[in-house]
Parts: sequence; C-alpha cells; structure tokens
Amino acid sequence: DGSSASTTSYCSYYTSNDDGETILPCGLEANSMFNDTYTILSPSSLSMSQTDIAWKVDREKRFNNPSGFPGICSDSFQCLSETYPDIISESDGVKSERFMIWMRTAALSTFMKRYGRIDTDLKKGDEIVVQIKAQFVVEPFEGSKAIILTTDSWIGGRN
Repeated sequence: DGSSASTTSYCSYYTSNDDGETILPCGLEANSMFNDTYTILSPSSLSMSQTDIAWKVDREKRFNNPSGFPGICSDSFQCLSETYPDIISESDGVKSERFMIWMRTAALSTFMKRYGRIDTDLKKGDEIVVQIKAQFVVEPFEGSKAIILTTDSWIGGRN
C-alpha cells in the first residue's frame, strides 16, 4: 500500500542496486519505465499538461509514497527521482502520473499509453513541432514507438 519502504516478497527483480540501496519501488516494470520526453516547440501558445492524465483511482488511492518520503531517498533507498531524474521529480515519487500510467499493465503487446494532454482545440491543418528526446530502447525486442494525437472522452479516444 506504499506505507512502508521495507523490501517486499512480491519483487523478484530490481530490489537493490550495486551499492546495496533498496530500490523504491522495486520490480522490473517499475524500473523499465518509458523515459522518452516530448516538448512542444511551436506554436509557442500550445502547451501539454501532465496532470489529470492518470486514472482518478490511481491518483487518489492506488499509488502512495512510503512514510519518510522523500527524506529516505539517497540514504539507504534509491527512489524513482534518482532512477529517472529527467522524468520524475523528487517531490512526486510514485505519485508521478507518468509513472502511474506506465504501471497500468497493457493487456496486449500493442498498446498506447497517455503521455500528456493538450487542452487547446486543434484545427485540421494545424502544424505542431515537437522535440523528442528518445531514451527508451525498443530495438532489442523489435518494438516501435509513435506519437498519436487523439481526442479523449469518458469512453476513450478517437484516432
């Protein structure tokens, strides 16, 4: 439930680093997070939000940082902000919505994960310039990545 930073029996992989620090959170999925970044360069008036992109139950109930967080980080624990400093802030930890989305395991091998939200209406023909910092390696498992802009509603999106 996130209330304790103790090692748990449900993690078989990535429980400690080479220095003997306990990795928080532990496990293969948590420590193989999608870490590409996207920045909208133009139009300059367009911005992308990364709030309210995860499920409400995840934001309010499912993900909690352990007691003593973030003070326990860099001591005897390696926290997410140390593993992914460009992606997760020290103050967020597992409350990072990008992390919450990554931890929602996909049912199929082909899947989409929400990265952000643009709250401005776009019109047909609008051009958007995006800077991509590609860090998530997909070649070893013959994977692929794509950016998809779609609408969103309570029943899903439309491509």
